[in-house]
Amino acid sequence: MRFAKKSGLGLIGLSLAGWLTEAFGGRLSALLGFLICKERYLQPVNGEFGDVSCGFNFDMYINSTCIVLLIVGVLLVWKSTKTDDEAR
Repeated sequence: MRFAKKSGLGLIGLSLAGWLTEAFGGRLSALLGFLICKERYLQPVNGEFGDVSCGFNFDMYINSTCIVLLIVGVLLVWKSTKTDDEAR
């Protein structure tokens, strides 16, 4: 198997693992929020606790990153399959 196809499958797996981790508990966004914001993370804003105190929502960043990784992975697998077929 070519390097591009392995890399593409790895990116697809990484994006799916990120989505599943985030979907079943939100631990990934909580960890990133804590690492980036430190003491400002989960401070009350207007009486509500959340990651709004950092100025942005980590869930959306994780989802958009997973979408980009999935698209790049699919394109790498597609391109490597296309070049393998042309070589035969």
